[in-house]
Amino acid sequence: MGTIPQELIKFRDSLQGKDITMKQEVTDIKSKLTSLNDSTKKAKSEVDNNYDSENKSSLLGSIENVNTNSESISSSLSELSSILDGVSEVIELVNQLETINREIEQLEGEISAEESKNEEERNNSLISELRAKLEEKNVQFEQTKDLAIEKLSDLRSREISINIVAAVAATIKALPENLKFGDFKKCSFVASNGISIDYMLYVPDYGEEVDGLPINMYMHGSGNGKNNFSRLTTSGLGKEISDGNVMPSGIVVLPLAPTGRTYDNKKFRDALAELPIQVAKEYNADPKKISLSGHSWGAITAYRLVNEHPDEFSAILTASGSYEVTSSFKNTKVWAFHGSKDNRNGSNTAYSKAAKAVEDINELGGDAEMHTYEGEGHSGVVLTDTFTKKFEKDGEIINPLEWAFEQVKA
Repeated sequence: MGTIPQELIKFRDSLQGKDITMKQEVTDIKSKLTSLNDSTKKAKSEVDNNYDSENKSSLLGSIENVNTNSESISSSLSELSSILDGVSEVIELVNQLETINREIEQLEGEISAEESKNEEERNNSLISELRAKLEEKNVQFEQTKDLAIEKLSDLRSREISINIVAAVAATIKALPENLKFGDFKKCSFVASNGISIDYMLYVPDYGEEVDGLPINMYMHGSGNGKNNFSRLTTSGLGKEISDGNVMPSGIVVLPLAPTGRTYDNKKFRDALAELPIQVAKEYNADPKKISLSGHSWGAITAYRLVNEHPDEFSAILTASGSYEVTSSFKNTKVWAFHGSKDNRNGSNTAYSKAAKAVEDINELGGDAEMHTYEGEGHSGVVLTDTFTKKFEKDGEIINPLEWAFEQVKA
């Protein structure tokens, strides 16, 4: 059977039935607004034609304001209707996924039963037919899942519209708050060596209700050197999540380097290695699914953390950075992304050094792969696409961050 992402199940369970109620409420309000518009038009005509007073202008202005406000509400309700249609569509897709899974389970049972028969009783042509049907159902499941995730992502991108609707149509009491999906919060952590780390934490809405979520710790590049929280959500992975371009299915940790620039301090890196482990304990996350990611200096740091803390991390996902590797990488998978023209001599961000690191890991018996952005240098394209696009990996088309979430520590 296929695995239905938890965010889809949580979304369906939270809103199923409510979408129908809200649609009816929207219809009722629209009807009342239509009546209100008709009434104000008549009132305006009556005042304009029959009312002669120094207050006439003010009264006409008040009526016009009512018309303007009702039109604004009507427009927002139309947007909400569209959003609710999207909610209903996602709910239906999740229900379809469960139905397909039941059909897959039934086919697997029929195949198993037929294969358990002795050779004389076994119907090989039936087995072939059942396997063909099973393959079709598996394909149908993946296509339906991808569509559901796409529709859910589209709903999230319309969150601002939902907030506008909530402001002008306050009479609707059950707006789908789940569409926020998760928020960043400011946190701090003191490691066993006394080093303090400021960091931002992203947890999906269902994160406190679901055990065993994966964790990815993303480390920023040297950037402009500003040592404040804002840089964590205005660039890199944090920005892509905030802008709705990435919808993480796990927990994301965004530590701030002590100077706001680099992590080039061994004691700080030792503390950094403890941070996701502490987060895993706090949220009952899976300690075997702690991965690292980073851009530029952050990518260099991901390599160094694996060297210095072997067997702690399941995988690293890097953009435009590398480092010399040790046997620690035998049990930590690597997916590197780099521009072919990123060739600053002597820098660990050079393409040639990243390619060498990947080659060395594989020679050590590890599992490393590099995606090359032809013609790109040390650019924002590499950073943005690495976390927002999908690529082929091990026969699957997958977002790199989701790939990192799936990896399990050996």
